[in-house]
Amino acid sequence: MMATGENMLRRDFLKGAFAGATGLAALGVAGCAPQTPGSDSALSNTGSDEANIDWDREADVIVIGGGGSGLCSTIGASEQGGSTLLLEKAAMVGGTTALSAGITQAAGTEYQKKFTEYQDDTPQNHFEWYMALGEGRCDEELVQDLTFGMPEIIRWYVEDLGLVIGDFSGQSHVPYADEHYAIRIHRPDGEGGALIDAFKRKAEEQGVEIQTNTEVTHLITNSAGAVIGVEAKQGTKTIHVKANKGIIIATSNVDHNAEMAKRLCPQHAWALEVADCLSAPTNTGDGIRMGMEIGADLVNLDGSMNAILDLKLTSGQDVWGLIFVNKAGMRYVCEDAHYAYKTRSQFHMEKQTDHPCYAVWGESNLENCRAWDADTIQNAISEGIVISASSLEELADKIGVNPIGLRDTIDTWNNSIVPSGEDYQYGRISGFEAIEGPTYYANRMRPEIMGPTGGLRIDVECRVLDTAGEPIPNLFAAGLCTGGWVGEFYPGSGTAMAANAHFGLKAGRNAAAL
Repeated sequence: MMATGENMLRRDFLKGAFAGATGLAALGVAGCAPQTPGSDSALSNTGSDEANIDWDREADVIVIGGGGSGLCSTIGASEQGGSTLLLEKAAMVGGTTALSAGITQAAGTEYQKKFTEYQDDTPQNHFEWYMALGEGRCDEELVQDLTFGMPEIIRWYVEDLGLVIGDFSGQSHVPYADEHYAIRIHRPDGEGGALIDAFKRKAEEQGVEIQTNTEVTHLITNSAGAVIGVEAKQGTKTIHVKANKGIIIATSNVDHNAEMAKRLCPQHAWALEVADCLSAPTNTGDGIRMGMEIGADLVNLDGSMNAILDLKLTSGQDVWGLIFVNKAGMRYVCEDAHYAYKTRSQFHMEKQTDHPCYAVWGESNLENCRAWDADTIQNAISEGIVISASSLEELADKIGVNPIGLRDTIDTWNNSIVPSGEDYQYGRISGFEAIEGPTYYANRMRPEIMGPTGGLRIDVECRVLDTAGEPIPNLFAAGLCTGGWVGEFYPGSGTAMAANAHFGLKAGRNAAAL
C-alpha cells in the first residue's frame, strides 16, 4: 500500500487530469492529446467488446517503448517463439540507454574480482546495500530478485550478446550503509550505444518487428478489465493493434513532462526549474499516464536520479576540499556521499529554506580542485558559474547566507574536523582540506537531471498492479517507468541498466507465456 501522501498525489493528479473538458491534454501529459477528432478513441479504456474493434494488425506480444528495457523485453518475449512487435514513438530505438555509459551493477562476478579489491562481495551484500538505501520504502522481493539476477545479466551480455566488460568504476558511499559498500559497476566497451546495438541485433535475429515513429496513446481493455491492445498514432493516422497475449510498458518516466512532475514528483519538478534534463526527449510519461487511466497503482514516484553539475566530484569515495552550506551558512549533508543522496538533501533543504544551497571553498583548495585551476576559475567567475570574494563575510553577502553561520561552519571545519580527519557531523570520509583564502569561492549547485525514480507498481513477475494490489490482466512493465525496486533516491549508477535488462527479459518471457 502506498503512503498516504502518495495516494493523495495520485488522486489529485487523476482529478486534475480527468475533470472537465480540458483533461489530460491541458496538463501536457505525455505530449499526446488523448483523442484525435474522427478517430475511434472511444474504444480505449472503456471495457470494449473485442468483436466490435476494427483491428489494423495484431501480434502475440506488444512492447511499448524502444529503449534498453523495451528491447530487452522483446528479446525475452521472442525467445518463446511467438510474434513480438515493438512500437517506438521516436524515429529510432535507443532511448536514454543509447545516450548513457551503459554501465550495469552486479556483485560477485568474475569481472568484479578482476578489476577491484572486492573479492568476496555477494548478491546478498548488494541486496543489503540497496535495502539500506531504500530507507524502508523498497519492495524487498523486487530488490532481492534484481540483485540476485544481476550476475546472470552480466553473463548474458558477454556470452550471449558478445559484449566486452573492459573496465570498472565505483560509486560514492552513503554513511549509514558503508558496511555493505563495494565497487560493482561493470562498464562495457562501447557504452550505451554498444548495448543498444547488441539488443537490437538480438531482437531482430529472433524475428522481432520494430515500428518507429509510432506513438502509443492508449491501452485498450475489454469488459473484464483485461488489456487487449493499444491505440497508436502514426503521423496523422490512428491505428489499433491487438495483443493476443500480453502488453509491456517500457516507456521510461515523466522526465520531460513538467506538468506531470509537478503533480507526481516534486523533486523532479524542482530540478527541471534549475537545469535541463539529460534523458531522451521522448520520455514524457506516456506509459505512466496510460497505466493510471486503467487503474494502475504508483509507488515511490517522488525521487530523482540527480547528480550535481559543474563541481566534477568523483564517483569513488573522495571529493576535493569543499563544503555544502544552506541559507544559515551551515553544512547539511555528507559532501562525499552518493550523488543522488546529496541532491535529495539539497532539494529538501532548498524547499525548507526557500533559498539555494551552495558549495564553498577557498583559494587553498584550488590545487586539488577537479573543476577549475587558478587560471580557468576566472572564466567560471566571468560566466557567473562561480562567485568569488575576498572574505567569508563578503562571500556570505553575495550568496545570501548568514555570515556568522558561515564563519562558524568554516572555523569548525578547519579547526576541528580537518585536524581530526573525522566528520562527527555527517560522516564524510575524504577531502579533509582546510578552507582558506585570501579568495573564497561559491557555486550555486545545480542538479544534473537524469529523470525520476519510481512509477508503475509491479510484482516480481513484472505484472502491473492496480490500486488494490491485484494484477491488471495481460499488462506488464519494465524499466524506469516502474517503481518498488528503488526508494526515495537513486541508489547508484548502473542500477537502471541492470533493472532494464533483468526486468525487461522477465516481463517479455512472462507476457509471451500467457
